[in-house]
Parts: sequence; C-alpha cells; structure tokens
Amino acid sequence: ANGVPLGNPSVRDHLQPYLRRWPWYLASLALALGTAYAYLLYKQPVYRTEASLMLQDEKRGNTQDNPLKELETYSPKKAVENELEVLRSSTLMGRVVDQLHLDARYYRPARFGKREIYDDAPVWVLVENATPDLYKNRLALSFPDSQTVRIDEKTYPLNQSLKTPLGQIRIMPRQSVGPQTEPVLVQVMPRSAAVAHYRNAVKAEPTSKTSSVVRLT
Repeated sequence: ANGVPLGNPSVRDHLQPYLRRWPWYLASLALALGTAYAYLLYKQPVYRTEASLMLQDEKRGNTQDNPLKELETYSPKKAVENELEVLRSSTLMGRVVDQLHLDARYYRPARFGKREIYDDAPVWVLVENATPDLYKNRLALSFPDSQTVRIDEKTYPLNQSLKTPLGQIRIMPRQSVGPQTEPVLVQVMPRSAAVAHYRNAVKAEPTSKTSSVVRLT
C-alpha cells in the first residue's frame, strides 16, 4: 500500500480538542478568579488566637516542700478532664459574654458590605428588656452630638434607659462621640445564642495525654 504508515498519535493530536476550546477555559478561569475576589471583599475577617493554660492540682501540693511527693504516682488526666469541662461550660462562657458584652456585635458600613469593629466600637448597647424584633433587625446608630444617639432616625439621650419600639436598651459611650463619629450598625443576639456561639468557637484540649497544660483556641 502507498498510504502513510500509521504511528502513535502525537501530543498535539491529544491536545487538539482542548485547544479548540481555549476561550471557554479562559472565561471559566476569569469567572472563578472574579468570584473569589468578590467573595474576599465581602467576607467578614475571622481571627484566631491561642493561649496555653497550666493546671495545678491543689491536692498534690508543692513538691519542693515535700520531696517525697515526687515518688507518688500521679496522673493529671482526671484533673485535666474536669478542668476541660469547666472551660467548655455554658456557665463560664455566660460570664465571659456578660463581662465583655458579647451579645451585641458592632459593624461599620464599608465600601463592600460591612466590617466588624468590636475593639473600635464607640458605644456599648446594653439590653435591659428586649422584644423579638430587636434580634431580627440591626440598629443603625449615629451621633448628632456628644450627648445623644440617633437610632433608626429617632434621637435619644446617651447613658439612659431608653424605651424604643424594639425594647428597653441603654447606649453607653466608650469614647467621646459626636457628628464626626462614623455611623455604627449593631446586631444584638439573645444571650443564650451568644453563649452557644462562643462556646462552640472555643477549643480546649490538652497538649498531650499526660500533660497538665491545656491549649485554648
């Protein structure tokens, strides 16, 4: 036969069907990168912090005062397990929420969505008697002067118990406020929801099976 002898197909032959569709691949890549960029612009930043906690058993005493204690077989596992239960408890997290006022989250309107400003919030919102609508709506706060706050277009005095359509609240200034203060959005959560939220966010685990050091995250 005078035909061209058959051989193994070249790499180009394998890539030819894909090369014809390169505009679709380029468009898909551009769409994916654009979606990721937009997601990062609007997504709230989440930060993580870690600390180590060394647990001491009071029953064990000070080994320096009594060297014979070193001869005792001691396992910190049970004590660590007990302390882990305390660290993960709703009671302890409730105290944290109350002390740090974590049942309210503070945001500042940004070019892309909003950004949480816990440390920079100019006021604290203390809930004295809430209605269900308070937890469904964000409070829009602005400050006409150093003594008043405007909540959803209605003006109230600062640092006083306020009867609003959403319930009885108190706005406590953390710093000097006034017309120059940027508006703040506040999302109030039920105390039980705030406790559950932060309790689920906290991780407490021993650094090893025999260690009395706990890593908090």
